Amino acid sequence: MTTPQTIAVLTGDLINSAALGPSGIDRAMDALRDAAQTVEGWGICGPVHFTRHRGDGWQIVVDDPRYALRVAVMLRATLRAMGADTYIGIAEGPVDHPVGPNLNIENAPVFAMSGRALEIAKKTDYAINHARQAAQGMAILLNRICTEWTTVQAATVAAAMNNPNNDLSLTDIAERLGKSRQSVTKSLQSAWYWDITDALLHLEHSYDD
Repeated sequence: MTTPQTIAVLTGDLINSAALGPSGIDRAMDALRDAAQTVEGWGICGPVHFTRHRGDGWQIVVDDPRYALRVAVMLRATLRAMGADTYIGIAEGPVDHPVGPNLNIENAPVFAMSGRALEIAKKTDYAINHARQAAQGMAILLNRICTEWTTVQAATVAAAMNNPNNDLSLTDIAERLGKSRQSVTKSLQSAWYWDITDALLHLEHSYDD
């Protein structure tokens, strides 16, 4: 019998998808899929098994729940860089078998919990809802910051988050975006990027307590 593993499930719906139209929805989903591949490249979240469902809905899993909010920020930055956005519901819970690759067929309670968290997010002013109360306090503040990003700020944050260890230099990010180092620094400062990453590190370390 497989030893149960605690995972995080992120379930999302695009915000105001009707305004995006079918082609816009497809582009947003492609961007989320690419961002999910970037997250897998971090080497700390495991295979996330990005799965699209219900047209404008999506779902991923994170092997280590401590990184769920970091992933949520990356996904929102990716979408807001292209003028879109997403609601995200996050839940943590055990599974007793390897999940994926098609998350639409998973029925462990944590998947239903994530769906309920998403419905709460859609009914409140907070686009991210985390079922873990301590994490939700941070999610509320992160939502406020993410919602105020310009497309340029969001694109810069997404580029910076390509590596969760902040190993990318400002010069590397500037070259990726075709911008000056000064412009990148200004965008990251105004997007509260370093404050966000510091706060996420504190939350992630709290899982060891």
